[in-house]
Amino acid sequence: MRLSYGCVCLVKKMRALDWPLVIVCLLLGGAALIAWPFAVHASIMGLVSPVSEGMPITRTVGVYFFHVGILCYPIVYIACLILSITRLVVKKPYAVLYALLPIFYICFVIVFSILLLTQNAIPRLRLC
Repeated sequence: MRLSYGCVCLVKKMRALDWPLVIVCLLLGGAALIAWPFAVHASIMGLVSPVSEGMPITRTVGVYFFHVGILCYPIVYIACLILSITRLVVKKPYAVLYALLPIFYICFVIVFSILLLTQNAIPRLRLC
């Protein structure tokens, strides 16, 4: 009986930490929106530019994935902002997870694009 009471107290303390943690995560995710107006111009120009004949398909997909991912970032951020704040107000779980999603999204777009762009530039490992 005492153990379950201790777990309930721990959960209540964790819920008390949700507000500051969500605000910090949303501010970090919102920091990427400061540079977004400059990236929009470059992304639109990159999407409109013609594809080179000799460029590998992985590099082409990586470039388009990066441009579309950057253009969609405010939609992802606003959706996660609304979800995390409503979850905090209603006191439902996973508010911090929704606040972290924009950060994970922008990291995924950047890392996946770099992996696609450098796929042919990385030398193959020879195991023999």
